[in-house]
Amino acid sequence: MALDLPPPELQIALERDGAGVTLRVAGEIDLLTAPRFAAALAGALDAEGEVLVDVREVSFMDSTGLRALLEARNQADGEGHELALAYTQDGPVARLLELANVLAMFRPAR
Repeated sequence: MALDLPPPELQIALERDGAGVTLRVAGEIDLLTAPRFAAALAGALDAEGEVLVDVREVSFMDSTGLRALLEARNQADGEGHELALAYTQDGPVARLLELANVLAMFRPAR
């Protein structure tokens, strides 16, 4: 029996202020939604100043979301951007980053 499940939802908002931009992400980041997440990260990195990626409202993230974050980290390093990550200590993003042993690559938000 096949279930007709709705596609996972992903909400993305880009907010600009004098110091840089905040990319707020909520919902699920998986194979279907990771391309939108990656595009939003790339767009945020085009802005001037610090980039804060707020994933505290992300309820699920798989390896495709991890890949997007790592690619954004590499892009930020290559372009001299500050990239900070706001996450919940015991949330799904922190757990995935810890399992992949890459949590230290991301500066926590102040």
